[in-house]
Amino acid sequence: MRRFAFAMSAVLALAVLANPVDAQLLKVGGHVAMISGLEEASSLQGEFGFGARAGVQLPGAPIGAFVSATYFMPDCDECTYWTGSAFGKVGLPLPVVAPYLLGGIQRRASAVGDLEAAENGFFVGVGASLGAIFLEGTMEFNEDDPAVPDFDNDPIVFKGGFLIG
Repeated sequence: MRRFAFAMSAVLALAVLANPVDAQLLKVGGHVAMISGLEEASSLQGEFGFGARAGVQLPGAPIGAFVSATYFMPDCDECTYWTGSAFGKVGLPLPVVAPYLLGGIQRRASAVGDLEAAENGFFVGVGASLGAIFLEGTMEFNEDDPAVPDFDNDPIVFKGGFLIG
């Protein structure tokens, strides 16, 4: 949790220093992420990650299309986990805090030693932006693994970051 708080502090500092241009279509930024879940059996519970995103959003319009990639750092020495996403965003164009909904498709890939697995899945979420800063939570829907029925295969991911442009 300390790593997430430290990373969020760095993201907030970058967002404060960024000067957005209102007429620009292209938005780019970075984010930090933490995986949570509904069950404690998840091997990725509490893992920290970082990533980048880019997208287009019409100036003053509450809709946009984005792509994003997040690399997570599991505690295991020989483990990797990353996600790549394409999603749409629809929100309310409020002046201070602008809430939004998002949903899209995601590619998830993991490896433990020489064993690798990848799958596609959908996700939905909610978020809020305050100027260049955003906070969001998403629920990922993965295929259930019949070999491990109690494993939390639908993680909740919390992200915080900034978008400039």
